[in-house]
Amino acid sequence: MKSRLVHWLVYTIVAGVLSLAALEVGIRLYVQAPILGFQDWRGANATALESSGRYDEVLGWVQPANHVSDGFNTIEYGIRKNSSRNEPLSQGGVLAVGDSYTVGSQVKDEESWPAQVERRAQVRVINAGVGGYGVDQIVLTAERLLPVVSPQMVIVGIYQETIVRAITRAMARRSRTSSLKMASGGTRTGRSRDL
Repeated sequence: MKSRLVHWLVYTIVAGVLSLAALEVGIRLYVQAPILGFQDWRGANATALESSGRYDEVLGWVQPANHVSDGFNTIEYGIRKNSSRNEPLSQGGVLAVGDSYTVGSQVKDEESWPAQVERRAQVRVINAGVGGYGVDQIVLTAERLLPVVSPQMVIVGIYQETIVRAITRAMARRSRTSSLKMASGGTRTGRSRDL
């Protein structure tokens, strides 16, 4: 009985591994990727990730100004470039604020949606998105940049996760405050279910 169970377990594991390998080959053939080529995706994005932010007292983090890399470049205020050409910060146009979808974290400068809007509408779009931002940080970014760029229009890119981030951070801050009060001998003002 034990031998039968071991054979069945080995068979199941081998069948699973072979199925996953076949699926991988099929997907690579479908997307026309090399079958035996392996790309280090983490290493390819390491430069962008390592220099993707610097501390900011109000926002938590911002993109570094004048960052240059292969496909992810910024100008003053950490604004993402929309192409490879020289793009000085200008007034007017459209200000796009948001999180990683707006900044285009996984695409080249000219492939972000603000860059595509700029090309199609023939109006300057200033991409001030920052990866990982919640709604609170997005609004503060817009407030910070409005006097600098004086846009004719502001587009705010948010989705469900952006709202959740802001709520989660607020709950974490409230929880830390309660814990600090208790650690310092104070009384706790809220119950855990209220958090």
